[in-house]
Amino acid sequence: MCKNRLVILCLLIISSISMAEDQLFPDPYVQPGVSNNRDLDFGVEGVASVDLFTGMLNISQTDMVMKGVGPDISVVRNYHSSPFPRDLVGGRVFNGKNSFAFGWDMHFGRIIDNGTSFWEGCLKLNEFTHLNPFLELQDGSTHKLYSPLANLDIPHDLVSDNGWVVDCIHDTQKVGFIATDSSGTKYRFDRYGTFRLRVGVGDKPAKGWMLSKITDIHNNSVTLTYKDWQLTDNDELTTIAFISTSDGRFLDFNHTFNGSGNIRLESISSGWEGVDKEVWHYDYTVSAGVVAPDGYSMLSGVRGPEGLRWKYEYWAEGIAKYNLESVTAPYGGIEKYEYEIRDVPKAITTSLGFMPKTIAVGKKIIEGPAVETGVWKYDYILEGNSIFDVVKVEGPYSTEQHFFCGSRTQTIEAELNACFGMAGALVRKEIYSKDAFTPLLMQEEKLFWVNVGHGSQKEFPRGEGHDVHFFHKHHVEYWLVR
Repeated sequence: MCKNRLVILCLLIISSISMAEDQLFPDPYVQPGVSNNRDLDFGVEGVASVDLFTGMLNISQTDMVMKGVGPDISVVRNYHSSPFPRDLVGGRVFNGKNSFAFGWDMHFGRIIDNGTSFWEGCLKLNEFTHLNPFLELQDGSTHKLYSPLANLDIPHDLVSDNGWVVDCIHDTQKVGFIATDSSGTKYRFDRYGTFRLRVGVGDKPAKGWMLSKITDIHNNSVTLTYKDWQLTDNDELTTIAFISTSDGRFLDFNHTFNGSGNIRLESISSGWEGVDKEVWHYDYTVSAGVVAPDGYSMLSGVRGPEGLRWKYEYWAEGIAKYNLESVTAPYGGIEKYEYEIRDVPKAITTSLGFMPKTIAVGKKIIEGPAVETGVWKYDYILEGNSIFDVVKVEGPYSTEQHFFCGSRTQTIEAELNACFGMAGALVRKEIYSKDAFTPLLMQEEKLFWVNVGHGSQKEFPRGEGHDVHFFHKHHVEYWLVR
């Protein structure tokens, strides 16, 4: 029997600034990937989840992990549904094209930068954070990088909210970043390239510093090499080509290019010196009626060397066109998704203007052999008298209400409020019995957050500056109602 599982993770600070053209870090209401301060509603295999704050469908699927002497090599696919209603944004279909598939991404870590961070060979950040570089990890999470306060005595150029420290490469011949995690492993980001082509009116290609080398504290290393493709006269794309390690492991990435702007990953071969290769295949044959946007491929399946296959279907029409409709796991479990238009508390500023609505998952259905069929419904509530964004989840076993810090808590007047600077953070959850007549409150959870430090720059959620704060979950209080 499959049951709804809720995972409460540690806080990822989210700035509540808009997606204007000069804004790098995305607005929290349309931010893709995994956000560590939210509730994620997981499905049949634990790889697909609904972000209960944004309503976006996320998938983080690890296709392979190669272990050896030194750092592991992991290949992770990430998917997120498009939050942009096509009829409200002039036909915008998604947030850009990469070398993999529509809605999907695969990378090994990158630092996104608008090209202005380097000044005389090193870092010069503005007083405000809207143009700061940020770190994207393989799991799809995004972490903005800040200048540390001088009195914290941190001997690094940048810090993140999740424990990474980052330094500029002080080299007149080459620029980039070196990031260090809590274990002391160093990640060198110095391969600059285009990883995503923008497709909306006024959009720009997304460029960043891609991971080129990993070195652990014992000097074991992983080296990544890339290839630049000239897709059209004006567009080029940088793709991963080969990964090798100091102990002889390797991954070989096979891309194809049809000569008309469409490039895609066909297969990955893994091996070790003296050991036969294993191959993962990526299929792009979609169901009848589903037509990919021009220049895109639609991922229909992934097949590993053992013959097990994941299958993916997409909506052909309607507001959810091109978004994922269903996922079929290798042993037959199926998860289906329906979408709805959702009002958001404030207009999100994009290069196309103001967008007061987004596309969110409205229903999830789980079925299949040896799986108990279940239906989950999602209701995104804007209460006039509440400072919170409330999301109601009606499942087969219980009904839950989740209270998040939303944009209405980010005003200047709310600075003393517990939610200030924490858009997207979960602060309360209520669980009710599944009773058609008189549902009973069975459990209430309240989350408390503590400020653990801050950077030297300022955020400006509503036009004025406020010091940056990093918040971590302090404790959770549970009340069982009998």
